[in-house]
Amino acid sequence: MCEVTKNNFKQKLPEIKRSLEKAKFISIDLEFSALQPVEHQAPRLFDDNKERYAKLRLNLLNVIPVQVGITAFHFDNKTNDYFGEVFTFWVAPACFGDTDKAFYFQASTLSFLTMYKFDFNKFAYSGVPFLNSKDARDLRLKLKSGDLVGENCTLRHELDEALKAHTPVISKWYNSCKIGDFLEIPDVYNRFGPFYELLYFLHKHLRKRFKNLWTYDRNGVFCVKKVTEADFTELEKRCSLDDAILDDLTGFKHVFDTLTALKKPIVGHNVLQDLMIMINNFENALPESYLQYKALAHQLFPTIFDTKTIYYELRATIPREKLPDDTSLSALFDYFRGGLGRHLAVDSTAIECNIDQGKFGSYHEAGWDSFCAGYIFLRMGYYNISQHYPKSKTFVFSEVVSGLAEYKNRVNVIRGAASHIKIDGEDPTSRRPPWLIVESLKNEPLDVSDLMSTLSSYGFVDIKKLSSRGDRVLVAVDNFRAAREISKTFKTNPKFQVKQYNVLRHSPLAQAVLLSAVTISGTFLLWLTHTMVKR
Repeated sequence: MCEVTKNNFKQKLPEIKRSLEKAKFISIDLEFSALQPVEHQAPRLFDDNKERYAKLRLNLLNVIPVQVGITAFHFDNKTNDYFGEVFTFWVAPACFGDTDKAFYFQASTLSFLTMYKFDFNKFAYSGVPFLNSKDARDLRLKLKSGDLVGENCTLRHELDEALKAHTPVISKWYNSCKIGDFLEIPDVYNRFGPFYELLYFLHKHLRKRFKNLWTYDRNGVFCVKKVTEADFTELEKRCSLDDAILDDLTGFKHVFDTLTALKKPIVGHNVLQDLMIMINNFENALPESYLQYKALAHQLFPTIFDTKTIYYELRATIPREKLPDDTSLSALFDYFRGGLGRHLAVDSTAIECNIDQGKFGSYHEAGWDSFCAGYIFLRMGYYNISQHYPKSKTFVFSEVVSGLAEYKNRVNVIRGAASHIKIDGEDPTSRRPPWLIVESLKNEPLDVSDLMSTLSSYGFVDIKKLSSRGDRVLVAVDNFRAAREISKTFKTNPKFQVKQYNVLRHSPLAQAVLLSAVTISGTFLLWLTHTMVKR
């Protein structure tokens, strides 16, 4: 596995791009700073896809990725095997002047990441910076205007201290040096190396303070050099300080832009939030419109496969005794790698990666999780296509992916009314059972907490009040078996009655509309009768 931080990002970027260009498909995974930071916006079984997107958008607008995992899967035509080249990126928002993103860090997420030994020091000290497209455009315009000066630096005090310490030394040297002489100042990078913004203003101030003084990096050491006026002008054109800082701060967006330009199939497990966080942080703020979001996601990533959706669709074809116990990423990976799922397809392809055996099983490390998602995708793809061909046949990747074409761009929705979002088309109708209505038989409010506790023993349920008095509530159930058992068990309950919800019969809004219609119709009939009698 290749770990990428700001310290080696520039060196690794050409290698990363070559690997992505060679890949047959690319799998992704993200670790992020919060999951549900906004109150009253938790996912519920009542949510249709538009409502779910609205909730997720509110939750994720100020959530950042802290680690991005990308695996480029390469196919060997000679052996028909796959090799996953895994990259783990530590990322952090860029900071420059008023480009200073505020974001959520949720306590429960910190606790979760800590449990899985997330290295917060790497995130804070070595995270590759990133900007989204809008921030990059805005910063470019500000740099071009020439209005940015030391007063704009967020580390203004530290900049002043650096100038106070080094300007006298440079001044003394400058007054006695000749053209071509240079001076090394090791302390600058030793102390301020990770702080791109401060270094930018330091370069800018010294070049302006001393005529024809060129500042530059020489083998990792901050240097100043006295040059001719012509050389200074040429160097400014060839080595633009503004272009360099913009390139540094754009950082991981270079990788994101490569992904979107290549249009390779993107694979993830429960990938909806990953996609939304990537688009929000590396492209543009998530649009309010659900349809606009779908259009943008499809434009950026025309081919997406969600392994959770694919598994749900294929499990009906797997013998009951061979089904996995769980559908989490770790459970499915173990199932397909060494469990009952490994030989669902006879003579399935070999899948290797550049991860040391000692790091196998590092779940919730984004690089490892991205490899797992791609591994599961290939195993399910081979199982799916092997059902339709002789056992002896070998398959190339184009055949495997075409066999999964009907599952393309179906992104799983966790605990919602619909099973998935169709990124490039019309969303599916709900496969959930009809809602239930629970009505108090004692003309008093229902105890929602007690009811939730009671009904949850039958399966996942969500409850919301239907009346202001609290004597009627709606219940959404995640599967038909649980809905049938609840209806049957509580049919004769002495405290409340359970029925299937009917909009016309039970909805206060529908009843109000019907009452209004009856009133209007009755009024019209009276007027018509009165008119006829007068004639």
